[in-house]
Amino acid sequence: MPREATKNDMSFVAPDTLKKTVLGLGLVPEAGFETAFTKFIDTQVRSVGGVHHPEDPSIVKIVDAILAYGCENRASDVHIEPRETQTAVRFCVDGLLHDVVTLPKRLHEPIVARIKTLAKIKTGEQRVDVRVSTTPVIEGEKVIMRLRAGTSRRHALEDLGLSQEDMKKVRSALDRPFGMIVVAGPSDSGKTTTLYALLKVLNERGAGIATVEDPVEYQLADVTQLHVNPETHPTFAEGLRSVIRRDPEVIMVGEIRDRKTASIAADAALTGHLVLSALLANDAPACIPRLRDMNVTPFLMASTISLIIAQRLVRRVCPHCIQSYTVQEDQLPENLPKDVKKTLFAGKRTVQLSKGVGCAACGFRGTLGRVGIYETMEVDEAIRDLIMARAGADIIRREAIRKGMTTLFDDGIAKVLAGVTTIDDVFDEMTP
Repeated sequence: MPREATKNDMSFVAPDTLKKTVLGLGLVPEAGFETAFTKFIDTQVRSVGGVHHPEDPSIVKIVDAILAYGCENRASDVHIEPRETQTAVRFCVDGLLHDVVTLPKRLHEPIVARIKTLAKIKTGEQRVDVRVSTTPVIEGEKVIMRLRAGTSRRHALEDLGLSQEDMKKVRSALDRPFGMIVVAGPSDSGKTTTLYALLKVLNERGAGIATVEDPVEYQLADVTQLHVNPETHPTFAEGLRSVIRRDPEVIMVGEIRDRKTASIAADAALTGHLVLSALLANDAPACIPRLRDMNVTPFLMASTISLIIAQRLVRRVCPHCIQSYTVQEDQLPENLPKDVKKTLFAGKRTVQLSKGVGCAACGFRGTLGRVGIYETMEVDEAIRDLIMARAGADIIRREAIRKGMTTLFDDGIAKVLAGVTTIDDVFDEMTP
């Protein structure tokens, strides 16, 4: 398992400042930031002296440039990966890793040391916070930096991509004074973003809010936020007990990972708090057996859960270079299952789809950012009866669909037909 390089998050000056630094050293901005970035890295590599110290000015500039490039290109993560003869610098943009530049292997250790040194620095300027984890691999020490670019990555509820019907369900659940809203999905499916969007709505209403997180992703005004560490103290369960004693109206638990946390969260929802939390589960109905496996009683689940939001993230077609085209069923990739094609065409001979052809705005990738696909399951009387009867996820799913729940896949198809994303992205995301 990756270990934290430091207990502190890293802090860097704002990306605009870093970008100006990179582009201001005799490089031509008109050549494009990526061209300037690679030229700048090459220049600094040649400038590194014989003694490879983490405070060498060229090492400092290389690390700053890597962070600037990541921020400029909306990277969620930066990977510093040692290989046999070189170090690869890779940027995760919209869920895909891109190789952008390689460095001589001799610079790997001082660059890693520089990153660890920066992790202990706090600045008074606008910050770009970075979570750092390191993992020993056969060729050295691999570093992953997760970029957290302050307010720029917070989303309003309206920006997430929920349909009008799903939005009504979410707002109805937020209007309740107590109960539990569960946000479900695998890792890197945007659960935390959704939780913060829900908190934003409640915070604007003036609700008293406390959060229990590992780690605190974003600092929120007028919200009590507790950082926990499941491996030491306080754990999620201990932190949750602590915030309950303060009697907030709303409690957000970053993730339900164990029986104690699940039971305490459900008890809090039963005793007059509105509880929001995330859970690792493939879809909305699957949350019920998942919580049952954590020994949460059917009574607690049926009495407290008001809404489950399941989600995935798919790449959004770049709006600057979007192109529409008409296809027939036999023109789609052969690996698409027949039921996918049937849902997409719905009896029509042709459908109109969209794709990005690539432009400067999206880095010639054809996609720009990601958007959620969702299914929202209200826990009504029929679903509560199934929970009490210990019904399986498939039975619960059938009942929810009968009551009008739009599945993840169907929401994805709707976004494909609306030109928001592509059928390949939806299929790839929904295929195990």
